[in-house]
Amino acid sequence: MDIELKPVNRKNWEEALALQVLDPQQGFVPAVAVSLAKIYIKPDGEQVEYIPFAIYDGNRMVGFIMHAYEVNTTDGYWINGFLIDAKEQGKGYGRAAILQMITWIQSQFPQCEEIRLTVHKDNRIAKTLYSNLGFAETGNWFGDEEVLKLDVLSNQEVKRRERDEMSQINIHRSSSEEAQTVRTNLIKFNAQFIAEDLQQNYKEINLHIKDENDEIAGGINSVFCWNWIEVDILWVDDRFRGRGYGSRMLQEIERIAREKQCTFIKLNTFSFQAPVFYRKHGFQEITRIDDAPRGHQHYYFIKYLE
Repeated sequence: MDIELKPVNRKNWEEALALQVLDPQQGFVPAVAVSLAKIYIKPDGEQVEYIPFAIYDGNRMVGFIMHAYEVNTTDGYWINGFLIDAKEQGKGYGRAAILQMITWIQSQFPQCEEIRLTVHKDNRIAKTLYSNLGFAETGNWFGDEEVLKLDVLSNQEVKRRERDEMSQINIHRSSSEEAQTVRTNLIKFNAQFIAEDLQQNYKEINLHIKDENDEIAGGINSVFCWNWIEVDILWVDDRFRGRGYGSRMLQEIERIAREKQCTFIKLNTFSFQAPVFYRKHGFQEITRIDDAPRGHQHYYFIKYLE
């Protein structure tokens, strides 16, 4: 990760306008266009100046953040319009960008003693992020937006405490029960963003075919999750390859997926397995990883269901 804040200008403003948050987050932050409009309209008063930044990881724009400030004050420094693009979330960009913004404000305005921002009352993830970075409640609200503040003078102490806490973290091997706890907690986290009618959609769908001796000749292991089915394993014994066993099992999974009103089926395979087979059945390559394993390719496929 190589996070850098670059001013929004005539070269990158159109790309910035295309940044979008996830659908459930739409009411939490203004669109980039609204934030940029503030520079001209000055809704907070003539005394407030705005500086918009695009957040980059290398050459890729991943988000937007804006600084609003009042000249010759010690507490008139705000972080506005902060967002990470939907497809870039969950990669640590949010925390890194906020820390960059704090550092930039401190370097540009040494008189700054306090940095403020607002967070929507339902945006629990952002509230947790800001709290972990040292922002505290002020008791003030703008409608559904709570005002938080960071005491800049104590920020260095916050960073020191974080370093101390990190040094005390011990990583352990998980038992099956502990691993299940991690899984359960992630499921709870995901449920905040998933439509209610999809939340209970999780079930393993495993099928197999037997030969005349009642021995397993092939099988397919998959998971029905939310609005798709993911095929984990499709295997056919060498004795029965070329007889349509794999095709028949894949067709059955597709039938089940349509029955459950899935939007797509996804799977992965290696170059020494069956990429040609899946293309034959209407799957499209999403991406591939070279040299995985060494000398081969790892393919990811998807088939959208009409």
